[in-house]
Amino acid sequence: MKRAAPPLARLVTGRILFFAALAIMLQSLVVVVGYYLDDASIADKLIRHEAELLAKGVRDIGGRPGYVLGPALMERYAASDTGYFARVTDSAGHILYSNCQDACTGLFLDLVTPPDRWTKQLSPGKPIRATGGVLVQAAGAAVNVQVATVGDPKGLLWQVLGAEMRDHMILPMGLTLLMVLGGTIPSILVLLRPIRRAAAAAETLDVTEATGELDPTGMPAEVAGLTISVNRAFERIRELLQTQRLLTSAISHEIRTPLAIVHLELQRIDHPRARKALLDLDHLVHFVTQLTMLARLEGGRTIVTTPIDLGGLVAHVVEQMAPFVYENGHEIAFAGAATPPVSGNRTLLEDAVRNLIENAVRHTPDGTRITVGVAACQVEVNDNASPPAGLSGLDSEAGHLKPGDGLGIGLKIVRRIMALHGGALHLRHGPQGTEVVLTLQPALS
Repeated sequence: MKRAAPPLARLVTGRILFFAALAIMLQSLVVVVGYYLDDASIADKLIRHEAELLAKGVRDIGGRPGYVLGPALMERYAASDTGYFARVTDSAGHILYSNCQDACTGLFLDLVTPPDRWTKQLSPGKPIRATGGVLVQAAGAAVNVQVATVGDPKGLLWQVLGAEMRDHMILPMGLTLLMVLGGTIPSILVLLRPIRRAAAAAETLDVTEATGELDPTGMPAEVAGLTISVNRAFERIRELLQTQRLLTSAISHEIRTPLAIVHLELQRIDHPRARKALLDLDHLVHFVTQLTMLARLEGGRTIVTTPIDLGGLVAHVVEQMAPFVYENGHEIAFAGAATPPVSGNRTLLEDAVRNLIENAVRHTPDGTRITVGVAACQVEVNDNASPPAGLSGLDSEAGHLKPGDGLGIGLKIVRRIMALHGGALHLRHGPQGTEVVLTLQPALS
């Protein structure tokens, strides 16, 4: 069996996520390479990044700005020999915090009102050697945070690049991806609803019915076109089936009269070959009769049903068929119990049971015992003959037939009768023989 394809929504989600991840990777590579090669830009971003972190330490102490160095910054700014320097001053130029004192001379601007933002490279290339400052609002006051790095020993360059990608690429692209998925997947699920309905309808669709077609309403144009084409194919199938029924019925009726004449003529001939020909002719007459019945059933749409005593019906058929069964060297028995009435057409149900018994007789060896039972809206026909080779335990369309033993028309007739009744036929070959079970609908009280 071919493995079923995954749902469309899963396929689309997977493709979107794959290409989004690929786009993020490629764009990240472009951003990292672009920033890494641009010394001035990456130095400016590093200075601003560190200044924003340092500004979080500004506190309002007694109505005046003060400063407390955060634990995360201790490793870089608690001493003056770490390769990182910082000085935080208020609007009057008073130093709130500094880790370099006189060592800052030449690194920072000593102006009371320095520029709002400035950066200067101490030397080009990597590692980063730069200084700069940012004027920020913290704790209700304007403070100037100046930062310098000599060699960037902690590799802050990569933290800055990561923060840039997170803030300006991953988060925006993630939000965009979420919006794309949020708009795409529900739309796909909505568009698939009529397709799912059509698929469910196709499981129970009877193409022989005049109204047996799929509804393309609400489907995308491409799928609706396919559905319309399928409906046209159903219409052609109905035309072919109708032609086949008419042809089968016409041939069956045309053959029955010549067969009856030949049968009468052979009966007048007293010869062993004539007896053998009569036996073959009886099989042919039976085959033609079943063809006629099958054509009649296939042309039927509905049947008239009444409450039926299933046990009484089956017992009557067994009684009628007993002479035929014994003449062919078989045995038959009826095992029934009181059951609730079923809804059905008496004539058709009698034909169904009769066909099952005939199948069991014609396609099992002499001496086979056939048991017909009734229980809880079911008819069971069992025989104790060995199953056909290779069919043990299988539910087979071939019925009792052995390979090459015929077309199994009798079983097709029974299946069609069950379909008209809204019932089911189950057949099972086992070591103890073949079992056929007909399940019917209970009569409405």
